[in-house]
Amino acid sequence: FAGVTPASWVPLELYYHLVELLVRRHLDRDERRAAELGTEVARREINGFFRLVLGFTSPLVALSMSSRFWRSYFDRSEFVVVESGPGYLRADVRDWPLTNAAVGYELGGALLAWLQASRASAPVLQRLAWLCPGVLCLDATW
Repeated sequence: FAGVTPASWVPLELYYHLVELLVRRHLDRDERRAAELGTEVARREINGFFRLVLGFTSPLVALSMSSRFWRSYFDRSEFVVVESGPGYLRADVRDWPLTNAAVGYELGGALLAWLQASRASAPVLQRLAWLCPGVLCLDATW
């Protein structure tokens, strides 16, 4: 993914259709591998201010600020921390317009990059599930 460019300048739907195309053509149709793409794009997309803040915070403090971070990248939907504690997180992405597996895994990979930036040790996406159209549940540990 060396040539990956952050997608803030393209419409959300176009970016995620591109993710689906990459999964089909270059990732052996394995939708779970979209998490790799999401992690790499998010690593490159986290801007200097957020990187500075995240570098000084624990994952739990970063999660407490997550809705503000989310709104700076997405003008629709919301990221809601449902439950968190030392070393774990359960969160929902609500009102998300695209609900296929590749899109979910890309979002999960992006979450892992944010956790890594906040000094989480070896974050792992434990569960990813569409609870209903537009609501993605993500469980992570570190």
